[in-house]
Amino acid sequence: MTDKKEYCPTMDELIKHVDAHAIEHYPDGWDEWIECLDYSEKVKILEGCIAYKEARLEAAKVVKEQLKYAAIRAENCGLWDTGEDSKTEFYNQIQVNAEKSVQQLAKKGNTNDTIN
Repeated sequence: MTDKKEYCPTMDELIKHVDAHAIEHYPDGWDEWIECLDYSEKVKILEGCIAYKEARLEAAKVVKEQLKYAAIRAENCGLWDTGEDSKTEFYNQIQVNAEKSVQQLAKKGNTNDTIN
């Protein structure tokens, strides 16, 4: 029996580790982690994590949700780009509908599966 304590990385180390993973997987949707979150937001997401794998999994949950929201917005914005109507009311309604869709997804909270 040994008295060795398992090493627990600091928050800075966890964030650097996840950032490196995000850069490696940037084209797979991890650009959201790099481009959209600041340090304090990353700290909140990784709060309570004590291992690198755990931090990657927590970050993956957030990235996955961001990808869902981005897809909804892209689809709804694509509807506007038809050239059929130059009025902004239609575009504004699409944005309202997209936000409602995002809120519904957030209520479901199904983030158990992970991405790369």
